[in-house]
Amino acid sequence: MGNQELHTQLNGLKEYFETIKTFPDSILLESFAKITNVQKFVNSHLGFCENNTGKAFVLPYLARLEKLAKILQRRQKDRLEVVKPTLQELALKSLEEGQGLFEAA
Repeated sequence: MGNQELHTQLNGLKEYFETIKTFPDSILLESFAKITNVQKFVNSHLGFCENNTGKAFVLPYLARLEKLAKILQRRQKDRLEVVKPTLQELALKSLEEGQGLFEAA
């Protein structure tokens, strides 16, 4: 991976993690790797990568950040899918409340 690609990947990760308002306290990154302070993990890994851009030994740090980002994105997607009611659920709720699907104006 070239230096420019690493820089682009790092910037993308920084931008993603900046959008997260509240990190979970802990998260299982892999079956053998539990992060007990997610905010601190992100800050330390991003800082290490920024200070060592262009060096091959940052690759495992970037890989862990990528893995964490994917887990958090999946969790967010799952949460949204659970919260978002389907059209069928809305119709049933409307009927249960004694309203029709179409109200006369």
